Order: sequence, then C-alpha cells, then structure tokens
Amino acid sequence: MICDDEQHIILHAKHSLLYSYGEPWHLFDVIMGRYDGAKSCKLAGVYLLPKIKKIFDSICIFFTYRDDGLGVSKASL
Repeated sequence: MICDDEQHIILHAKHSLLYSYGEPWHLFDVIMGRYDGAKSCKLAGVYLLPKIKKIFDSICIFFTYRDDGLGVSKASL
C-alpha cells in the first residue's frame, strides 16, 4: 500500500516541464528513456493488475513487462 506522502512524492516527481503559452501542457508524464521509466511502468502495472483481474475474471494469468501486458484465459467450449 502506498501512503499519502509516497503518493505525493511520486506524483510530484512526474510533473512535466512542457509548457505552451505559459500554461502547463501535461501535468503527469513519463518520458521515454527517463531514468526511472522502468520503475514507473512497474508501479503502474502493480496498480492495474488487480483491477484488470476484477474486470476480466476469466483471466487465469496476467503479467506486465515495462509497458506491455499479456493475459491468458480459459477458452469456453
């Protein structure tokens, strides 16, 4: 479980530096090649796995690697 302080740190670290006409263009971004990009993908995957399992209960196996995911389910015959 992520505590409030950890969530604040993660979200603050991902604030984008992209601006358009003096206004922030993106408030949350993980730039390709960023030094912590792999950890960000892993954290997002860990967050999403139980949510995906709840929506698609027929999935037997589901895993993520970086920004890819793979799920296996039983076929109905």
